[in-house]
Amino acid sequence: MSSEEDKRLDDLYILARRHFDEGNLPETARLCHEVVDRKRTHGPCLQLLGTLAHRSRRFGLASDYFRHAAAAMPGDPVPRNNFATALKDWGRPQDAERQFRALLAETPGFLAGHYNLGNLLQHRHRFGEAIACYRRAVALDPDCVDAHWNLGLNLLRAGRFAEGWPEYEWRWRRPGTPVEHRGAPDWDGKPLNGRTLLLVCEQGLGDTLQFLRYVGLSGRLGGTVILRCQAELLRLLQGHPGVDRVLSTREPLPAFDVQASLMSLPRLFGTKLDSIPAETPYLAPPTGPAPSLPEGGFRVGLVWGSSPTDPSRSCPLAALRPLSRLPDLRLFSLQKGPHAGDLARTPGAEVIFDLSDRIGDMADTAAFMQQMDLIMTVDTSVAHLAGALGRPVFILLPHLADWRWLLDRDDSPWYPTARLFRQTAPGDWNEVAARVEQALVRRIHAWRNGR
Repeated sequence: MSSEEDKRLDDLYILARRHFDEGNLPETARLCHEVVDRKRTHGPCLQLLGTLAHRSRRFGLASDYFRHAAAAMPGDPVPRNNFATALKDWGRPQDAERQFRALLAETPGFLAGHYNLGNLLQHRHRFGEAIACYRRAVALDPDCVDAHWNLGLNLLRAGRFAEGWPEYEWRWRRPGTPVEHRGAPDWDGKPLNGRTLLLVCEQGLGDTLQFLRYVGLSGRLGGTVILRCQAELLRLLQGHPGVDRVLSTREPLPAFDVQASLMSLPRLFGTKLDSIPAETPYLAPPTGPAPSLPEGGFRVGLVWGSSPTDPSRSCPLAALRPLSRLPDLRLFSLQKGPHAGDLARTPGAEVIFDLSDRIGDMADTAAFMQQMDLIMTVDTSVAHLAGALGRPVFILLPHLADWRWLLDRDDSPWYPTARLFRQTAPGDWNEVAARVEQALVRRIHAWRNGR
């Protein structure tokens, strides 16, 4: 092929890349195919076609494109890294690991290879090796935010809190983390001496509920404490001990002297695995008449759907529906959000008493929880609400559970009333449901006998 033709193909690739950056993916694909049809070893176009296939979750096709791109660009580690990543996402972890390790043996200074191998290893529950990979990535680039963040999550998951909390602070440099209170003086955890402390709830409802336990410690330090929380929690947290004022994140920032995120308080208080403030309940439902429920039976409040941002946490309602056949068991749905519609779409789920239209905020959920004998939920804010209220709770966890549930245990140092049910294989909720059923049988038997 002439140098003039090579230049023309390279110009087409540059045009394809421009369309890709502008989000015009069909034109990107058309131009790349035009190039590859004329030169099957055009590495950059093969690489871009692999990226397009990967984005559309066609992982097998993506791995083929990346493999050919790697062959066409033997000195470039990027297509080899992408090839290994596509194999991982295709469900071929052993092949992916071999590719990552071969790549890093040849290019040990390639940061993305260490980072992506760490991601693969944590999904394979090889957390010590994952931590080592993230540490190598941080050594190569001390400002690599994602490597610090994932290092922190895995250290916390392993119970290595002293190492994990400082790395967890790197979340502030990640895209999407709230920034409206940045620039204000940070609280150092020392006595307030009459100053006003603003405590900020930065992430989800469950995060606020979990770390609310530290508010009382903050309130003993000789100052005014303002808690700025999500609107869904406002009524529940009004009058909370240790808080002088509660306001919604929808309200303007008040005057204050120093600020801290609730999720930074464990670091400020030096929390270790054996010093978690675990006394429950540390939260109470609002006062008022108890909501009415049908009488009789062993009452279980049920939540099966978590946030759509992490589908692995949600359990299909169909996997739990067989529990309804247990004698004396009465199931009540506390589910809110899009998953609440699963009741109408799941055959046999009509036996579950739907409370969703009676739940306006988390205070309503808390009031219903007080009338349940047990809460059964996936990893969502309801799990933390039940634990904070000191209610008995079964928490159903995916194979790669969130860091706060630690490793290989069925209890939680954060919530003494919780029992954890972990997936033994990714996506297998039926096996979890079988173990839950056995535990429910024992609970119902004890309830019948007044224990």
